[in-house]
Amino acid sequence: IKMKKNFLFTIAFAILFIGNFQKSSAQDMGATALVDPTSPMCATDSQIVVVTIMNYDAFTIDFAVTPVTVSVLVTGASTQTFTAAVNTGTLAAGATQDVTITNAAIMAASGVHNYDANTLVIGDLTPGNDAMATVNITVNPLPTVDIGPDSTQCGGTIVLDAGNSGSTFTWSNLDVTQTTTVSASSTYYVDVTDANSCAGSDTVIITINTVPTLTVTGNTTICGSGST
Repeated sequence: IKMKKNFLFTIAFAILFIGNFQKSSAQDMGATALVDPTSPMCATDSQIVVVTIMNYDAFTIDFAVTPVTVSVLVTGASTQTFTAAVNTGTLAAGATQDVTITNAAIMAASGVHNYDANTLVIGDLTPGNDAMATVNITVNPLPTVDIGPDSTQCGGTIVLDAGNSGSTFTWSNLDVTQTTTVSASSTYYVDVTDANSCAGSDTVIITINTVPTLTVTGNTTICGSGST
């Protein structure tokens, strides 16, 4: 009987040990979604990248004990790789958390940028759910705005043309059309927003000098080589 009790105790201890070992060493994490950027978007060289990760395991994960690395690969119109370590806080079983990967993704090239993300953690039970589905981000170019070079002239007016027909225009002199006519010296700028809600701007310095006024008074008679 004593041996039987010892045997049962040993079995119970082993089960408890194995359960605690699995709880502390086995993990099941994965990347599930791309929060930022979203498609479509306008070209930029400082885009934030945020990925959602999920704890698929039945136990809470303590990132201080078991850190998770989140990796992002961008292909297509650009090729970039980013990683971020999650090493503080906890995440309950079945819960999700948004992780900021970088604030400086370069999305200046127009076209489709393909985003893939995955997690890496020691003791991952199911590597097959580490990666999220590929997300395609369409980047639209910024409008090219050129209202001409700095200019100086005497009197008159100058017409400034922002181009980009069909866009929305906001000039520094409060005009809202594609062109504006100016007759005073100043620094003029325009903001242009196109049909994709992408914005561009330009600035020009215009100097219009006052035309000098010449005044001739009275009639003068000169004899010989005299002068007045």
